[in-house]
Amino acid sequence: NKFRKEKKAALVLERDEDLEAELDAQFGDGQLSRRQREELEEKEKAAKEAEAIKKGETDESKADMERLAEVRRRRAEEAQKRKEAEEQAAKDAAAKATKDASDNLARTEVLYKLMAVLKDNGGKMML
Repeated sequence: NKFRKEKKAALVLERDEDLEAELDAQFGDGQLSRRQREELEEKEKAAKEAEAIKKGETDESKADMERLAEVRRRRAEEAQKRKEAEEQAAKDAAAKATKDASDNLARTEVLYKLMAVLKDNGGKMML
């Protein structure tokens, strides 16, 4: 296509350490500009704050840790209550099963006695 323009390759310059050193010597005097210094101080301050938060030294992180400890304590109490309730329910179920079994046994004994009385009376019930 004759209307299409060819793309030119981007010019890539290599870093010239000697040139940078010479420019620094002429203009930089090894010191940072105010803006560069402020940016560097800001980054250092942010890094210190992040480190303090990570170590738990800030008021906010201390409050977070206290809340976390309270949540863990509350969950442990709830788990203990749940466990106790389950154990009590199991005991109640076992007691009910034992009572039901003894009631059934008592009924069975009464029926056997009644059958024995009927058998002794020739199948007639006397009041």
